[in-house]
Amino acid sequence: MNREYWHITNADQFDSLIAHLRDKPISEHGYLVQVKTGKATTSQRNAMHLYFRQLATVLNDAGLDMVAVLQAAEIPWTEHSVKTEIWGKVMKAITDKTSTTDLDRAEVSEIYDIVNRHLASKFGVMLSFPNRFGD
Repeated sequence: MNREYWHITNADQFDSLIAHLRDKPISEHGYLVQVKTGKATTSQRNAMHLYFRQLATVLNDAGLDMVAVLQAAEIPWTEHSVKTEIWGKVMKAITDKTSTTDLDRAEVSEIYDIVNRHLASKFGVMLSFPNRFGD
């Protein structure tokens, strides 16, 4: 089975998907279309916290304490400080939300993309978002 994934966050992307589907010939078995919307899943929230923990370790190992990244006091990163000082500030700026429990699935991806792109371009630090969560 061939699978295609589309992440749609605006009307233009939705129109592109519809045009793409219209151009495909309908197979004898038809197509299965799955739409996922709504709040971030428990797995996605757990993956966020794993990402926070992992990013804290990566930043600390790279010698990039909070003063280097945020011009704050010389403090090593923790899961909580990554959540509040990096993720939380981007989350508030992008969504005006203050709690990760209020994020929807697309917002989690959008925030991760912004954080990852910034840390990669400014500090050379990149970390894939976990697709499985750890303990």
